[in-house]
Amino acid sequence: MTHDKRNSEPAPRRRFFFAAGAGGLLLLAAALRIGGAFNDLWLDEIWSVRLAGTLSSFGQIFTGLHQDNNHYLNTAWLYLCGQRGNWWGYRVPALAAGVGTVCLAGVLGRPRGRPCALLAMAVTGFSHVLVLYSSEARGYAPMLFFAFLCFFLLDTFLRRLEWRWAGLFSLGAILGFCSHLSFILFFLAAMFWSACRLVLARVGPGRAAGALLACHALPAAFVAWLYWVDIRSVAATGGSATGGWTGLETILAWAVGRPPGAAALLAAALAVAAALAGALWRLWRERSDQLLFFGVMTVLVPAGLVLVLPPVAFYVRFFIISLAFFLLLASYALAWLYDRGPGGRAACFILLGLFILCNGLQTAEFLRLGRGHYAEAVRFMAAHTPGAGARVGGDHDFRIPLILDFYREAAAPKILCYLPQSESPPGGVDWLICHREAGEPPVPPSPQLCDPEGHRYDWVKTYPAAPLSGLHWFLYRNAAAAR
Repeated sequence: MTHDKRNSEPAPRRRFFFAAGAGGLLLLAAALRIGGAFNDLWLDEIWSVRLAGTLSSFGQIFTGLHQDNNHYLNTAWLYLCGQRGNWWGYRVPALAAGVGTVCLAGVLGRPRGRPCALLAMAVTGFSHVLVLYSSEARGYAPMLFFAFLCFFLLDTFLRRLEWRWAGLFSLGAILGFCSHLSFILFFLAAMFWSACRLVLARVGPGRAAGALLACHALPAAFVAWLYWVDIRSVAATGGSATGGWTGLETILAWAVGRPPGAAALLAAALAVAAALAGALWRLWRERSDQLLFFGVMTVLVPAGLVLVLPPVAFYVRFFIISLAFFLLLASYALAWLYDRGPGGRAACFILLGLFILCNGLQTAEFLRLGRGHYAEAVRFMAAHTPGAGARVGGDHDFRIPLILDFYREAAAPKILCYLPQSESPPGGVDWLICHREAGEPPVPPSPQLCDPEGHRYDWVKTYPAAPLSGLHWFLYRNAAAAR
């Protein structure tokens, strides 16, 4: 890492203001993430809770599920917590990891000076994408925490070549793989960077090989074991995505908060590309070998995903590890501006203010809408259903009944029974639930729908979700039953 060029110890007042600023940013980051945790669990979280409920032993987390929604550490927490329904406590590990990632961003920025440390904490702390995935009971937030931690540990090891740091890196990498398997993207970039750095440092072949093995052999063996006991048996499931993001510019724009409007979205995507190019150029001018790592993580990895994934699968979460390291790199760029005098500081604060504004608008919308209002929708159907219960249909025979069953207590004492599309009863179901991905507009398919048997359903109410995580629900009532 590039080290702070200041030789003198800053005054106690400066240290105090730095500590106060860092503490304040951590508190704000924690508040945003905690606020984002108090809303309904959505499809993928519910699915994870249900999968954990099928386990009969702890070891089956690795050997008994064979589902791509099984994020091992998250599943372990859900298994230990038990079946508690719509409980925010399932999100505690993600919350802790999310706040820890902001703290680590400050640690990673500190060698470039205290302003860079605070800027790194501000950028990661206010990033809407990181706020959202740090308040969700899945493995993305822990994965990012261990990626930042391993970046720090590997850099320390490569500078000192002390074997304890290699051991800590190996442990962190294993926990990263247990958080989410897309940690492999970081791990491969780290292997490439460490090999290049050892060559550039003119470390002897034997010592370099030993250093690489000390860092990477154990995590690689762990991944091979995971492949043998689980990954090779993972099969497609009924919860696979239908639809999704169709533009790479949308992915890029989310890195800075995705400002509203098509023109603003394109401008944001171009700004991200320009910022990335400028930051990498600056690392090249510094002759920093971090250029190799950041180049792989922020350019080659996303480019590879674009080539591998179909356009309809451009979900932001697939690119989140590259996005997180882009944010860290962006904080370096802001710090360079800050150090260029009054004009540079003004530009730094203007750009940071725009970043916070765009992300703040998205986070405010997320805090308002959450990941959907499924419990509220179930209560509405129960309140407007005469008798002991109702028959419910849907446009997806995996997603709709999974969520409906999870929130069945919200309908008590009435019973809402889901009927698959192939089992439409005479006269049709009482309620029909249609859904859309949260990235699509929360507009019902039509004011009226007809099932294959010709039964008519009238749109009654929409329950929207904020973008990225969640599903819009559209309630339709049987027109005949409503009379």
